[in-house]
Amino acid sequence: MTFEVHARRLGRIAFRPSAARAHTQDPDNLRDYVRQMRRWTLGFWQTVRRHGFHVGLFWFALAAYIAELLLSSLVLVVAVPMLAMSIAGSTFLYADDGVLGIPHEISLILPPHVIALGLLIPDLVLTLIAVVALKRPVLLCYAPFFILLRVVDAAICLRTLPKAWLESAGVWTSPARRKMTVLEPEAVM
Repeated sequence: MTFEVHARRLGRIAFRPSAARAHTQDPDNLRDYVRQMRRWTLGFWQTVRRHGFHVGLFWFALAAYIAELLLSSLVLVVAVPMLAMSIAGSTFLYADDGVLGIPHEISLILPPHVIALGLLIPDLVLTLIAVVALKRPVLLCYAPFFILLRVVDAAICLRTLPKAWLESAGVWTSPARRKMTVLEPEAVM
């Protein structure tokens, strides 16, 4: 809807937290999480495909976001095999020809700790920002797992990009939902 409002210049987009009322369901397991992220990411790429780009601040910000999204997704997806090769190269450093065709020089150029810190430090900084902004220190307990989810998200992002242009008909399939008990705002307080 945001894309449509901007594309047709129908007005402004505004958010008023006091008027927002939503009931959400988080995925129960990794399989459901991957399915949800695949739906959301495919929907994003389909929306970009449908509306294209126009002149304006929204479209400039969208282009910058897509550039950052693609770059960070590529870096994350490539970092995993690079880390594995670096670990293998440093573990079997004594072999002249490398192990399984992996030259040990890779671990000298990109040591495993450099790759790991390059992935973990930015992710930890983002987690700390979320902890402060949301005032939820419990998120620090989950911090080691966020990088794994970011790698999964990056792989999904890159996988759904060509699918949105080549395979997808753009038909929404609603996921199965759990039965929820909805509390009125007065009951929550």
